[in-house]
Amino acid sequence: APSALHQRAGVLPAQPLRAARRGQPNHPWPTSRAQGPAIKMAASNSWPAIEAFAETCSGVGSFGYGSGWEARVEDFFRHVSLETLLDHLRSASEAGDLARVDTASEVLKHVLHAQVAARELAQGDFVPQLEQGLAHYSAKVRALTARQLRHIGLASFRPEQRLALVGALAASLHDAETGIAIDAAEALVALARSEPAASRSTVLDVLREQLSVEPALAARADPSIALLRVLETTTRVCARDEEALSEAQSAGLIQPLLDIVSGDDILLQLNALRLVPILAATSRGLQVLTSSNLVDHLSRLAGLAGPGAGPDPFLGDEALRVMSQLSARTLAEGAQSTSEELATMFLQAMAQRLAETQRAVQAVPALELIGAFAGAQPPASLKRITGFGNGSILNPWMRFAASHGDKITVAGLSSIAAALRGGANFGDGPEEASPALLHRSADDNEFAALLEESRVAPAPEEREAAAQLGHDLFVAFGAALNDRMRKAPESANVGASDTVVLVAELLKQPFDEQQCAAYALLRTVAAQDAPWGLRALFDAGTEFEAALVDRTLAMSKQAKEWRFGVLEAVFRNPHRDAVLGPNRLEQLKAFLRRGPYLGPAAGPAPQVMVEGGSGA
Repeated sequence: APSALHQRAGVLPAQPLRAARRGQPNHPWPTSRAQGPAIKMAASNSWPAIEAFAETCSGVGSFGYGSGWEARVEDFFRHVSLETLLDHLRSASEAGDLARVDTASEVLKHVLHAQVAARELAQGDFVPQLEQGLAHYSAKVRALTARQLRHIGLASFRPEQRLALVGALAASLHDAETGIAIDAAEALVALARSEPAASRSTVLDVLREQLSVEPALAARADPSIALLRVLETTTRVCARDEEALSEAQSAGLIQPLLDIVSGDDILLQLNALRLVPILAATSRGLQVLTSSNLVDHLSRLAGLAGPGAGPDPFLGDEALRVMSQLSARTLAEGAQSTSEELATMFLQAMAQRLAETQRAVQAVPALELIGAFAGAQPPASLKRITGFGNGSILNPWMRFAASHGDKITVAGLSSIAAALRGGANFGDGPEEASPALLHRSADDNEFAALLEESRVAPAPEEREAAAQLGHDLFVAFGAALNDRMRKAPESANVGASDTVVLVAELLKQPFDEQQCAAYALLRTVAAQDAPWGLRALFDAGTEFEAALVDRTLAMSKQAKEWRFGVLEAVFRNPHRDAVLGPNRLEQLKAFLRRGPYLGPAAGPAPQVMVEGGSGA
């Protein structure tokens, strides 16, 4: 039986969306395997050419298709058109021939990487096939269709075609396959954020419909999971867009999220709480959240409701995390009474928790929360941390962050990286970055990625203060590391480059998670929207600089991706030319073009990126 929450949200069985909105398609692919005799295969004389090209596709490596792929696909289309290939997939589906469905799907997956195929799919009249693909009984076909729509983008289709595709993608949020739902959500969010505003309204209208339907899919997710997907897509559409938030609120798409947070389903609450900070990215969103009973409920969950109150054993830390984001955002809005109340409540809780912590490993949750607060709204949030209670937060934060131990070391590095994210710029940077970078580096965990939606960059007049606070925090962390490692006398004046050297010492430990966390911190330093970050890295000495480009070092695939991310951030930094100089820059480009994984090329070893000091 559906829960009371699901009844309030309207997640009850109803008429399928496609049947209710557009009627049955003219040539439907089945949503379950067809029974009875096989239907005659379309244009059967072209099937050998498809099988032959499938062999070609199987030889494509994992590092890309190469410059000749466009020509190979164009040659294939001279024998088999895209329409014929889709007809083969349709007729194989109707016949229940899974082997041919797999072969046709595999060929489609590869040919659609060519621009000629992507353009033909977007410009041709293939909307019925795409709709049918999203409802196919084969998860492979559904995944292929959703991924391609995400890749092409709905904005590439004619306006009259978009409504049908938006509805089909929204229905895919109910799919049992998580990857399909993710691709569908990304495609919807991208359309909603594009121009004109009518696209946003279309997406929100269809998302509202998803609160009261269960689409006719081959494999549906649990209704509560589908509801969370709809709400997550909604919050991402509304992030940084007050007009979208107003529309979503009017459509009844915000209240279900608040109902879940104040409900009694722990798993649903846990996931819903992680969406709340995204809504706080705008003034209206913050007003909606603070004017509800959300703050009082968070206080109860966090154990801050009054003397003797204890935190919820399952949701207490998550509630504190949300409070850290809301309180940091109120600092930027200038609502003194609200900001002081929230920020003081959160910081007092953090100071008390750190004071009561006996063992370093017990400080792990607090480090994460403090880092998230510090980086949420620079420079105001970081300034509140450093100036609170005569160092009652800053001093134990640095001490615990520099502690030795697998979990606490990783948490400490991550908390400093989170705090410095406020002053970082992970944007595209110089225009020539796009063709030079053939690989994408690893990203943060899912929650950190969501928080990035709600992070507010410093205003132009605040950037200098934010840069100085970030620099000082990094140096303070270096001093704490130095005290523990005893690499220099305690009275030594540790600088930013010295801190880089100390962090690099942690890279020598054979612990993958620790190496990744250290590279993640260095990546954030490299992305600082001020020259001090790059100068710290390239004043750290030739040994560290050589290790950044040494492909012979033993490390995991993930650590190689994070190291690549450091160099990627260096390349994208707008201050790179002034700090690196031309020789280093050319060597950096050469490293990035080869990606994170390849070993040393045949012939002489690559030169170390050294050019006399910092190159500044």
